[in-house]
Amino acid sequence: MPEDHRPHTASYLILQKQDEVLLMKRKDTGFKDGFYSLVSGHVDKGENFREAMVREAKEEVGINVDKEDLETANIIHRDSNQKTYIDIFFIADEWEGEPENLEPEKHGEISWFKNDNLPENTIDYVEYVIKDSRNGTNYNEWGWE
Repeated sequence: MPEDHRPHTASYLILQKQDEVLLMKRKDTGFKDGFYSLVSGHVDKGENFREAMVREAKEEVGINVDKEDLETANIIHRDSNQKTYIDIFFIADEWEGEPENLEPEKHGEISWFKNDNLPENTIDYVEYVIKDSRNGTNYNEWGWE
């Protein structure tokens, strides 16, 4: 039986509050533990990317984001851990609720960081998208070297 080469799909949320972004420190996930990332998750069967992002925002940090308020920031076609991903990054400036860590088994902490002063242990492609999110770049390839 041939190996399945279909890409995995994930949605990411750049949650902006003035000049800050919400980051989560990964813990016990098996991928980039100890590094900061965004609210994110895989797209489930029957969902589109925006629906997945709305669901993940509610599950991970307890906020309500309207899918019409999700602005597409970037798409990355990524080769990672011998898996291929298509990642869609959204920006939201509006939401309901105060973010809190609802998955402490997966996230050691959540914190707001200045966009221009992210932690050194931010996942590389996440840092790239945050810094470039409003510069008009809308597609990148990562990890294919």
